[in-house]
Amino acid sequence: MAEALIRELIKSQENRHNVERKADSVIIRKPGEEPRLVKGDDIDRELVQFGVFLELCDIEDTDLIAVFDSRKSFEIAGTKYVFGPVMVVHRGNNGTECMTEEEICTAAIELMDMEVTLSYDGTDFKAYEIY
Repeated sequence: MAEALIRELIKSQENRHNVERKADSVIIRKPGEEPRLVKGDDIDRELVQFGVFLELCDIEDTDLIAVFDSRKSFEIAGTKYVFGPVMVVHRGNNGTECMTEEEICTAAIELMDMEVTLSYDGTDFKAYEIY
């Protein structure tokens, strides 16, 4: 499914010469699930579910930020892992901005690349390796 989202966005981008920002678009993904494109008022509803314990983390080599509930994260040997949903937004000069289609593709790929499988007491589970 993620590949279909990326193909669709790339195809729509092929004939464009300028970069347009998609109005109020972010990517959300839970470990082990497909990424979802969330738009408009749905973004605020998703953020409310994260609670008041929001934590932000830069995604290396991009202008993107991972947003997650710090209560669903833990650290092992200097590496932070998140086992809950992660929202990816564009870092702008004055806070966050809408993402371009290219950034949406990058966000989906980055989330898939950050996913790891951890094991505890014989049980495997998916999480994101943040840093």
